[in-house]
Amino acid sequence: MAAHLLMKEGHEIVAGFMLNYLDEDNPNCTTKLDLESFHAVRKHLGIEAYEIFDYRTEYEDRILNYIYQ
Repeated sequence: MAAHLLMKEGHEIVAGFMLNYLDEDNPNCTTKLDLESFHAVRKHLGIEAYEIFDYRTEYEDRILNYIYQ
């Protein structure tokens, strides 16, 4: 909604997706579904520019390893 309203005001929008985890071998990986939704929404809004912020290594090092120590 925020992107839509900002676009209506004439602002240039760049969409972003924060990737923390991805199980490439699991067709039911929720991150894959989230990424598909991200692209569907940005395309629906007409947002061409986007960036995927890949924090998988940091997430594993700082969160997963901390939890499972």
